[in-house]
Amino acid sequence: MRKIGIILAIFCFANVSAQNLIGESWKINVLIGIEEEGEEQYILSEMPTGSSSGYLVSFGKDKTFRSCYYALCGNDCFTCTSGRYIKLNDDYIHLFVYQIEQWGECKMDERVYRDLGKYYIYRPSPKLIYLIKSSGNLAEDRQIAEDTRLLVYFYFQEITDGKIKLRSSYARDISLSWRQCAQKYAKDVLRLADSEVRIIQTQASNNNMHVCLVKDKRTKKYYYVIGYVACWDKSGEAKKYLFHLTETEIQKLTHEYNQRKK
Repeated sequence: MRKIGIILAIFCFANVSAQNLIGESWKINVLIGIEEEGEEQYILSEMPTGSSSGYLVSFGKDKTFRSCYYALCGNDCFTCTSGRYIKLNDDYIHLFVYQIEQWGECKMDERVYRDLGKYYIYRPSPKLIYLIKSSGNLAEDRQIAEDTRLLVYFYFQEITDGKIKLRSSYARDISLSWRQCAQKYAKDVLRLADSEVRIIQTQASNNNMHVCLVKDKRTKKYYYVIGYVACWDKSGEAKKYLFHLTETEIQKLTHEYNQRKK
């Protein structure tokens, strides 16, 4: 209960600076380093006010970080990852994960060593920070950041408002990574002869969405290939499928979403 109280205290009293990554608490799309190789993008946004649940991350001035799942209800499985970071310069941060803990309805305390590598720090707005897995080249990282603008504020479940049914017969090959699946989908379904998966973004939701931004190198057009969990079979195995939306469809849905918010 003490750990739950600490998380709730962080959530309730976090005062997010618009510019400062270090020394603040942020809402994040997924726990840092919960997967061995890390995410291609971590999305940090302003902590919400009022009742909420999800993931948060705090980067301490002592060069440590901690990302945790938080909820108002104590009857849950709470998971935290923690480690150290090296702020290389204004553009890059290097992340290392050393520990994964669970308590509540589940229990685990595992020491790990996960070098997640360098992440490019991209600030598209005062209250939003993207940590983008570095390609090893600053110019390319900046180009990926520009492509990321196509996904800024894009949250599939919110903008669709249930209008797009999650139906697809194109099942994910679990032996392939999401990047490989999106590339295969581009070839098999979109019939793109020369394409590139620019970005893969995990969006926290009931369906654990993965949004893959695919670029047709010939036409310079973009496609949003979306992977989601459709259901679970009798063995408890998640069934995952992919489908896509075009730039025009996303623009239309985003416009309708913005109109609803007014």
